[in-house]
Amino acid sequence: MIETFETSVHAITARSSRDRIEVCKSSRAHGFGVRVIKDGAIGFSFYSKESEKEHAIKRAMQSASLSPKEHYALPQPLKPTKVKQYDSELAHMEEEGVIELLIDTINGASEEAEPSKGEVSVGIATTHVSNSNGIDVSQKDTILSAYVSAKKEEAIGYEYFAKKKIEQDLTPLGKEAGHWASHSAGGKPINFQGQIIISVETISNFFETCVLRNLNGENLRRKKSLWKQDDVVMHPNFSLKEDPTIPWTAGAVSTDDEGLPTQKKTLIEHGIVKKILYDTRTANLVATKSTGNGFRAGFNTVPLITSTNLILSTDKPTDIFDVKKGVYVKELMGFHNMNPITGDFSLDIVQGFTVKNGELDRPIKGCMLVGNFLDALKTARLGKQEQGKTYFFSPEMQFDGKVIHK
Repeated sequence: MIETFETSVHAITARSSRDRIEVCKSSRAHGFGVRVIKDGAIGFSFYSKESEKEHAIKRAMQSASLSPKEHYALPQPLKPTKVKQYDSELAHMEEEGVIELLIDTINGASEEAEPSKGEVSVGIATTHVSNSNGIDVSQKDTILSAYVSAKKEEAIGYEYFAKKKIEQDLTPLGKEAGHWASHSAGGKPINFQGQIIISVETISNFFETCVLRNLNGENLRRKKSLWKQDDVVMHPNFSLKEDPTIPWTAGAVSTDDEGLPTQKKTLIEHGIVKKILYDTRTANLVATKSTGNGFRAGFNTVPLITSTNLILSTDKPTDIFDVKKGVYVKELMGFHNMNPITGDFSLDIVQGFTVKNGELDRPIKGCMLVGNFLDALKTARLGKQEQGKTYFFSPEMQFDGKVIHK
């Protein structure tokens, strides 16, 4: 059995430093990945020119002969999901348009602070997956992503977003970065124990670091996950869903990179694990089915278990800022130092504020947020307004925690 994955990517990226455009460049990449199944063992190779195909297949065959037999089988064809993920207007944007969007972010950041760094990128990708079982699937994809930082004295504000549809004006993104920088200047260290409120960006980083690791079928198979199906892992009012069908979102996609249709799914319902994520290989090894989560970082990599859009919700939203005294954490740094299995963390607060009588009060700096996120999930509360700028959507979260002066 054989599988071929082809991808063609065209990207335009503009970058700025302070209030000046530094560079705007266009790049292209095109290549093929090939997987061969020989006596139940998998072999992989890749190539960038059609003339290299036969040699790449031979390399994949050699790789399979040296690999352990896993009784692996390539997936069978299924009808793709219909998803709005390709915007022709965005696909035809040229360098001038990308630069104009970057200038918008600079102008927005200039209103309350000094622009620091910025980047706007437009990408167009085409993929084609085919295998000897009859899968033959193509899809086109666009993506617009932006990042901007602004500085006020020693304080820095950051904002970013990604979507698959054209945006006419990114000035508001720059304004947000400038606003946070302006209001973060003059921060002082504190020690605090009590109500901690964290931004959606921070929740997303926690989920990417430890929650998704515990919902990964490969980690479960290797006994590197604390969770399994039917475990109680969150507050009973919390649910976590994956939905790759939300139009134009960063995680909108019709099929995974093995040619299987993506699908809405409930991962955690009322705090209980309902579904684990799988690609085809891991699903084969544990005698279950792929969940359509086999994605590649490029044509030169094999599929790995990867999530799309995630939505964290609650049955009982609360006014999480209704506290006399608390701390709001917008940005943390150092997630690579967090224990991804147990959830223990000790992270630098890049941007945070004290909360007084339900309002942001004074900026803080030189502090760390410490605790265990998986424990916090069992008693946490979620706010009333869903937010999200990339792949993760949730209200802000409140839990009992500790801030220490470094």
